[in-house]
Amino acid sequence: MSSKISSKVFLKGESFIEQKIGTGLILSVYSSGNWQTKIFGEFTNKISDYQKLYFDLASLTKTLLASQYMELVQAKKIDLSQKNSNLLDCLKPFKELTLQKLLSHQSGLDLIQKYSKNKNYTTQEIQKILFAGGNLEIQNLNFRFNYSDLNYIYLGEILPKLTGSEGLESSMNDFLQKFGLNFVFNPISKGILTSQIVSSSKYLPAGTVHDPKARWLGGVAGSAGLFGSLDDLQKFTQLWLENSFGLSSELYKTSLQPKGLWYFSDTKPIFGTVWRLGKYSPNPNHAGFTGPSVLIDPLNQRAVVHLNNYLFESESEENRSKFLSWNKDILESF
Repeated sequence: MSSKISSKVFLKGESFIEQKIGTGLILSVYSSGNWQTKIFGEFTNKISDYQKLYFDLASLTKTLLASQYMELVQAKKIDLSQKNSNLLDCLKPFKELTLQKLLSHQSGLDLIQKYSKNKNYTTQEIQKILFAGGNLEIQNLNFRFNYSDLNYIYLGEILPKLTGSEGLESSMNDFLQKFGLNFVFNPISKGILTSQIVSSSKYLPAGTVHDPKARWLGGVAGSAGLFGSLDDLQKFTQLWLENSFGLSSELYKTSLQPKGLWYFSDTKPIFGTVWRLGKYSPNPNHAGFTGPSVLIDPLNQRAVVHLNNYLFESESEENRSKFLSWNKDILESF
């Protein structure tokens, strides 16, 4: 069964290169207690062990931050229904805002004064936009879930206040080290070799976080900023498959799906407190804008991790469509 599943997924890896979606891809499949990994194409980095090559994880940062929150809930240090308007000045008007709503993208928070992706903000300038009082409103949502980086930017600011740490990086480092995970913010300053995103090579050095908000915030944010290797993503995935965070059955289920719901939609994904359902798969999954993706199947103890050097933001519409179609095939084939 394990080799059959791997072969099916690896066929999709060959099409990634054949369609010239990107130049390098790592696909890893977990089944029957083992990982099978295959590398397609090549990366700009010539190293002997691609298990150790770091990638910009983009929004996969959210799953790691949310995992830490869930461990704190399990330890009864915080509560999902805890209201957090008193922890950040910008959230004070929203008295009913809870951790649960932020984690599962149900807050409806939106900025009144927007930032521009085409402008290079200083940390002070972007902090004024994101955290200034009176610059937030609650959207009138047409459906229950509205994916937004804002939710996790604020969760990243709240976490150190809950843990008593000096900042987000310090707080997350304590959590990651506890579980033997080596994800890092700002890998350049730590001398860590990172993959170069092909379409970013003209304007961002390898190891620079692509997400503009995280970059403006000094490379450290709850929504994006972490870099990691296949080795660590495999460990993280197994932690979730085996519930090594020690969550109760109810809390574990809450992490995977919204309470009382078990359905998915291709167009409107739904969110547990850590993972999402939808985007072409009924299994919990999450992806990052820079291309990484993780899918887990706790019931059957299976998982897929893929890392690549493709970023569809600056590519042609045709190639972007190819990438999204390819990613859909991966999710549907598992």
